[in-house]
Order: sequence, then C-alpha cells, then structure tokens
Amino acid sequence: MLLEGDSGTFMLGHEALCCMGERPALRAAGRPDWKGPEGPSPPPRHDLQRVRWHTRAQMDSTPPPTPAPDPRPAIEALQRLGIAFARVDHPPVYTTEEAARLVPALPGAKAKNLFLRDAHGRQHFLVVVPYAKRADLSRLAQALGLRKRTFGAPEELQRLLGVTPGAVSVLGVVCDQDCAVRVVIDEVLWSAHALQCHPLVNTATLIIRPFNF
Repeated sequence: MLLEGDSGTFMLGHEALCCMGERPALRAAGRPDWKGPEGPSPPPRHDLQRVRWHTRAQMDSTPPPTPAPDPRPAIEALQRLGIAFARVDHPPVYTTEEAARLVPALPGAKAKNLFLRDAHGRQHFLVVVPYAKRADLSRLAQALGLRKRTFGAPEELQRLLGVTPGAVSVLGVVCDQDCAVRVVIDEVLWSAHALQCHPLVNTATLIIRPFNF
C-alpha cells in the first residue's frame, strides 16, 4: 500500500487512484479506463471515498515508529543538577554477560535492573540490585506489597522510562515525568563508592556516586 496525500498516489490491492494534478485515472477490474473528457465518465464519488477510507484504515493500523535511543536527557539532567560523572563508550550490550565481555574494566559497582509490574499493570517498579546477586522475586513481591508480579513489557519500558531492553538503568527516571515508576535500590549499591549505569542507551556506561541520586 502506498499513500502520498491528496496530490500523491493511493494504492489498494490491484486498484490505484493516481492524482497527478490533472484529471485522475482509475483502473479497476471490470471497468474501462478513463483519462479525460474524451473518455467515459469517472466512477461515482462514493467509489473514491471508499478507496480513501480503506487506505486510511490501513494506515491507522500501522504502529508508530519507536523513537531512536538518545542519551541526552540523562546527560543533561546530570549536568543540570551539577552531578559529576564519567562516561565510557563501548559496543552495544544487551545482557549482563555481554556487558562483562564487551565493557572494559571500570570503577564502581555493576548493577542489573529488573522492571516489574503488578498483574493489572497499575504499579511499576524498577529494582536495581548488584550484578552478581540473585533476586528472590517472591520475597521482593511481598516487600513491595504485590500479590502477583510480572516483568514489564518492552512497550512499557519505552513509554515510562524511555529505554529499550538492554539499556535499562536507574537514569531512566529522568523520562518518567509522571513518577509512575517506583525505584528500589539495593542497600549494597546505595552504599557503594560508585555505580555503573547506562545513560538510556546500551552503547555507553556512566560512573556516578549513588548518594547523588
């Protein structure tokens, strides 16, 4: 399907409505071509409306494109608050195993992030724990007051924290304008001298002191 506006080209299956600034031409099964005053009369107006309406419906069903990852909101928030940090760029990483292999040795504690929600999707949590620590999700759900918990979907990550899987970090809160996500940080990380975290993208790591949060 191709749609380029009222003066462009509409295509619907094997039918096409071409508007090129002159009298349009429509070809459909069982109909003669019409190209101008010398040809047969154009099809009824409702035929054109049917083609346009169906084309819009097809367009409305197409999901909007996902915004490209951008570290600037996190960087600018830290600079605006006067929080010092160090930045190291590296190849993209999507798991803690890839991070251990592709990210150079850096000072500060490594963390992994769990994006959780209740069964109804009304409460969302970002749980930040040490990289090597195994989180007891059952006890964690009890501590958070959740009867049932599940992991949040990638679409929720993008909508609430402005990140995609592999780039989740505590700095995602700068995109949470409605404070819809509660952040829970393990006390081991909170008391660490420095913490490693992604600036909304998985191609860089920042080193920041946790107590500055």
